[in-house]
Amino acid sequence: MRERRCRFPDSGAARYVIWVTLLIVVCALTLFANLQGRDLWGADESRNAERAREMIASRQWMTPTYLRQPDFDKPPVHYWLMAAAGQLLGPSDAVFCLPSAVFGLATVLMTFALGASLYGPRAGGMAGFILATAFLFVYDARMAFIDLPLLACITGSIFAGHRALGPKKGWIRSAVVAALLLAAGAMMKGLVGLVLPLLVLGLGESTAGRWRRLTGLAGAAMLVAAPLYIQLGSRFTGRFLAVDHLRRFLIPDAALGGNHPWYFYGPTLLSDFLPWTILLPAVGVALACTPDAFRRWRLPLVWFGATFLLLSLGANKREPYLLPLFPALALLCGAVADEVLAGRARRLLLVWWRLGLVVLGGSLAITALVLPLAWPTRLGTLDWGPGLLLLAGLGVWVTVRARHQDHRVETAVMAAMLILGATQVLVWQILPAMNLSRSARHAAASVRMEAVAAPLAVVEDVDPAMVYYLDLPKSKTARLPVARIRAALRAGWRVLVGTTELPPDILSHTNIAVRARVRLEQSEYLVLEQLDRRSSS
Repeated sequence: MRERRCRFPDSGAARYVIWVTLLIVVCALTLFANLQGRDLWGADESRNAERAREMIASRQWMTPTYLRQPDFDKPPVHYWLMAAAGQLLGPSDAVFCLPSAVFGLATVLMTFALGASLYGPRAGGMAGFILATAFLFVYDARMAFIDLPLLACITGSIFAGHRALGPKKGWIRSAVVAALLLAAGAMMKGLVGLVLPLLVLGLGESTAGRWRRLTGLAGAAMLVAAPLYIQLGSRFTGRFLAVDHLRRFLIPDAALGGNHPWYFYGPTLLSDFLPWTILLPAVGVALACTPDAFRRWRLPLVWFGATFLLLSLGANKREPYLLPLFPALALLCGAVADEVLAGRARRLLLVWWRLGLVVLGGSLAITALVLPLAWPTRLGTLDWGPGLLLLAGLGVWVTVRARHQDHRVETAVMAAMLILGATQVLVWQILPAMNLSRSARHAAASVRMEAVAAPLAVVEDVDPAMVYYLDLPKSKTARLPVARIRAALRAGWRVLVGTTELPPDILSHTNIAVRARVRLEQSEYLVLEQLDRRSSS
């Protein structure tokens, strides 16, 4: 009778399962933990949420509205995602941010899959972990923006396209997936979701005949995306392609970031990729001293270089546009980390790598100490339960892993990930509590008390976050141009207007009263009412 031995699973499949489980846990900490811990910030995020809420109420799926007026400059796919989440789970701040977090998790897993396909599961796992903890990625994955769904489509189409261009069996299935993801990216934000992945694959792959296959993928993707643009109409499609593509790329507009210098993306990337910016010098050393570095790391290098060049050539520059660079940088960092952990790194690379780790560890330790010391009163009011349970589970797993002698190196890596995960939970639990001044919820509550007695007209300059948190019945709310303030007051409406858009001398009229005065960050808003109003409608 053979003796059965219980051995720790070390097959290729088991390593994939372990890394995927770890990445899901880390994303639960960085992307999903305390997602409900803040209000919606900024005009774009709040306007997106209001459009999704009105879409749920009106069932007008092809024409997003804002205060019952058509208001959208991109195809409605992102609003469909937010409205679907709101329909399933009930509309709320956290639910409207949930699609971004879900697509953030998908992007991390696809980055892992691509890294594992190129360099092995350990390199892919490190790349996925680096992406899941990079600052701008985590920040945008917790907001109601289109950037993360678009990034997931770009990353997925590059991964599926890489497999479709390879000689392995099943390339047809991968080509179908790549075409569908290219079409999804094109339906979300137009040509950038189609052209950028195809350019990366064309320059980053060395397969013979790749341009012919990529042309077929592009044609299939356009056939899938065409019905949506036909349904939206030639007027929208023409304006979308001309304004949101050619004019935005060629003509500077201060409202769209046209006042930034040509080198804007350089220093911005260094700050937004923290804490992993500290390891980028080691990546540069690895590229310089590793034999055949360009051939081995061609795809992420071309991905980074082509995207950075296109972004820098654009006339308008915005911070979220950097996100397509992040999977490429994460893949490079993961590949270099794998070189070090596998013992293939040269001495110069080891020196820079260890120096980077020391600086990184010291920075994270200081952050973990300063935050609770600076804001100790915030800690008791936060929901730490889910984050602590996840960290405890990860800690138990690391302990079990450490008992096996063959996994000491990876165990040290996992322990470092555990520490960084704890730091991220600390940051993302406390950060929302430190930004109460950005919340429009309290300001909107003051206005709502004065808006019950009469319908409220909202002037176009008012922060959409105020409109979202007012949440008045649409029969009692209207959108109003500045020129019609006096007419609305005479008709019996109360008017919500920013002080910067007040008509001249309107407050000097003795029959116009200020019913409420609220502040939101640097802006001040007034609720006006005409005291001797004679309703004409």
